[in-house]
Amino acid sequence: MKVTLRSVLPADAKPIARILHQNKCAAEFSQQESKFQENRVRMYLQEISETPHSWVFVAVIPSGLVIGYIHCILIPVMFSPAPQLLISQLYVAPEQQSEGVEAQMLAYAESVAEENHAVQIEVQALIKDTETLRTAGYEELGTAPWGKSLLKDKQG
Repeated sequence: MKVTLRSVLPADAKPIARILHQNKCAAEFSQQESKFQENRVRMYLQEISETPHSWVFVAVIPSGLVIGYIHCILIPVMFSPAPQLLISQLYVAPEQQSEGVEAQMLAYAESVAEENHAVQIEVQALIKDTETLRTAGYEELGTAPWGKSLLKDKQG
C-alpha cells in the first residue's frame, strides 16, 4: 500500500490516539476514554513540536486517513560517538500492518537521518514483528522495558 508521509498536524491527535489504542500500546492508555487519550496525544505532540531535532511524521492513505506515525529524534554528537537518529515510536494501524507501511516509514526516517548527517539509526520501540527492520538492514540489539532495540549503521 502506497502512503504519503508528512509532518504531523494538531488535528492528527485523534487518529494517532486511535492507532495507539488499537495497538494496545500501554494498558493504562488503552483503558482511558477516547477523549482523554486524544488530549494526552495532543499535549505530547505539542511538547515534541517544541523540542529541537525531534519530528513526528504520519502515514496517510489517499482518502486522507492517518494509518501510522513515527517519532524521530536526532541525538547530537555530544551524547553519542557519532550523530544518531533515534526512532522512539513506530505504529501502524493493525489492519495495515502487513502492507509495507512500516518499510515506507523507515525509509522516510532514513532520509531524515541522511539530511541531518546521522550515521546510525536506532529503533527503540514496541515492535511486535522485527522482520521489516531486519530486512531493511537493522540488527537486533536486545529487548528493554520499552520494547526492542535495533540498530542500523549508515556508514557501510
